[in-house]
Formats: sequence, C-alpha cells, structure tokens
Amino acid sequence: MKRFWHLCWTWLLLLLLPACADKIDPAWEELPVPVDEALHDILFIDEKEGFVAGGSRWERDRMLRTLDGGQSWEVFPEVYGKSLLGIAARDIHTWWTSGVDGKVLRYQEDEPVEVDQLFYWTPMHALAYSGDSLLVSVGGDGYSFGQIAKSLDNGNTWALVDTFSFELRDVDFSLNSRLVTCGYGAIMYSDDQGLNWQFSDAEGEFFSAIDFPSPKKGYAVGRTGHIYVTDDGGATWKQQRNGDSLLKNRHRYNDVMFIDPEIGYVAGDEGVLLRTTDGGDSWKEVSTQTEDDFLAVSVPVPGVGYVSTSTGRVFRFRE
Repeated sequence: MKRFWHLCWTWLLLLLLPACADKIDPAWEELPVPVDEALHDILFIDEKEGFVAGGSRWERDRMLRTLDGGQSWEVFPEVYGKSLLGIAARDIHTWWTSGVDGKVLRYQEDEPVEVDQLFYWTPMHALAYSGDSLLVSVGGDGYSFGQIAKSLDNGNTWALVDTFSFELRDVDFSLNSRLVTCGYGAIMYSDDQGLNWQFSDAEGEFFSAIDFPSPKKGYAVGRTGHIYVTDDGGATWKQQRNGDSLLKNRHRYNDVMFIDPEIGYVAGDEGVLLRTTDGGDSWKEVSTQTEDDFLAVSVPVPGVGYVSTSTGRVFRFRE
C-alpha cells in the first residue's frame, strides 16, 4: 500500500511540474482599440506601424491601422459586413485582407478598397505575400473542404490553384519560393506554385498556423497543442511538443511567429503564450494578463510583441 501511494504522489508531482515551472514575466500594456469584435489577425511591420483585422462573422468587418505602436488607430469603413481573417502587407500603405465568403480585400493609400470574390464561398483564413507580386490565400470550412488561390499581379486578378477534401488554415513560403500550407490533418508543399502537391510526414493534428523564419527552417502548431519543426523547407517535420502528453499542460494553439530561426512565440486559447530562444528545443510560458483567447501574435523586433484576442483587445508586451 505504501508503494501504491508513493507512485500516486510521484505522478501527481510530475503532472504539476509544468504548471510550477518558471514563467517569463514581461511588461504588458493593453492598447486602446476602439472595437469589441474578435480580432483574428495582427501584423506589425515595425514597432510602430501595424494592422489588425477581424469582426463578427456574419455582421461586421473590422480593419484597423496604427502608426504609433497602437496608441491610436485608424478604423477603416466597413466594406462587406462579414469578418476579416488574415492580413498580408507590402508596406504600411498597401495591404490585403482575406475573409468570410471567399473574399480578398485590397487596400491602398488614398484609393477605394477593392473586393475580390474568390472561387468558393468559404472562409479564407490566411494570406502570404512573396514580396514580388505573388500573393496566395488559403481557406476552407467544416473540416472537409479547402481551397488555395493565387495572384501573380499583387491581387489584381486571381486563379484557383487547387481544392482539397480538408480545411486549410495557413500558408507561407519556404526555400526556392516553395509553397507550404497546413490544415486539418496535414501539411503539404508545392515547388511549382501549386500545380503539384506533396504531403509531408506531419499528420494527426489540426494544424492552425505555420511560419518560416528562414528558407529551410519552419514551425507549425495545432489545435491540440502539438508543435512541429522542419529543417528542409517543409518536406519532413519533427515533433517538438506533444500536446497529448500527460506531463504537458493542455493547450490549443492559434498562431506561431518567429523573429529568426531561434527566437519565436506561440499564441493560443485562454491567454496562452509560449516563447523559445533555442529553436524550439525548449519552450517557456509567458505570464499574461488575460484569459481571453489569443488569436494572433506579431513580434516585429526582438523583445517587443503584440497579440490580438477573441474579445477585440490588443496587448503589447516588452521583455
């Protein structure tokens, strides 16, 4: 009997260790955002200039821009009355957002907003911009349908790349302009702008976000708390964090962003924020000021980051 209770206490201690580990404790500031709908994506070009997009799925689109680090925001007029989901930008004056019902919106300084209807009326969750006129958007709905569209002329015209039998959530570029996309149960890559696709060896997770801080090294996170890394541009992946482990806190991740191949952040539900400084070999939880779901994270410079939440809030942290 003593041995039984000893084993029980040992297992309890092991389960509590992750919650008791030292946390990073940055300085937090809630920024005065003049909206209260979910803010699905946030993108800062530098410490001062950035965007945030969101809204209510069937009622309102919200597009905001700041030039002073979030102390004040320009709120753009509503365009089509449904939520915006993803952001890509060429600079602070030219950017795109994707949204519900297969929409991509083009914003340019002092020009009317242009709305492009893509090929299927599904949410377009994410955008990626190559920097040389190639723009890609991915989306889908209901776990069972996904689409990829691309533009070769900065979003002026669009072509359907492919459709799939599973939902897609994010997309990025890796080595030699390879396209890498992730979603429900899979990570795929294409070396010919989407004409042909290869499935990677990563599976068994609803992958919600992907980020390549260098041509070869990238990271992917999922809704059951897994974290994966690749060193070959997305063809093969290695699990860094097992979200199913009894020794790990239960997390649901929404976004990942790396400053460089070694320093990065993962944002998730219930105010979860993780940081690594060794390429994901170890992760530490960041102390936060809310239990709101963190939907997106952007870290434009080392030590300064922004997160947006499901309740229309934006926070800045400084380490």
